[in-house]
Amino acid sequence: LAEDYSKAATSDCVISICQTVKEKAGSMARLFVAKNRDEEDGITVLIAQGLQFGQFVSESLQIRRSDYDQYKEDLDEALANRPKGRSR
Repeated sequence: LAEDYSKAATSDCVISICQTVKEKAGSMARLFVAKNRDEEDGITVLIAQGLQFGQFVSESLQIRRSDYDQYKEDLDEALANRPKGRSR
C-alpha cells in the first residue's frame, strides 16, 4: 500500500502474502486477511506451494496464532532433516 492507505480504505478485502526465508525454502507461505468488509478478518492461512509447477497454492490450512510457534518448530525440523543438495 506504500504511502496511500486510501487504497485499503476503499477495498473490500486486503490479503497480504507473508513468507520467511525458512518458509520459502520449504515451499510454504502464509496469507493474512488484513481486511474483509462484512466478514471475518485477522485470519491466517498456511499454504503449501509448487511454484516450480506454476501452483501458487497446492494445499492450505487455516492456523491460529497459538499454533504458529509449533508450525515454525515443525518446519525447522523438516528442513534440518531434508537431504543435502536439495534447495526446494
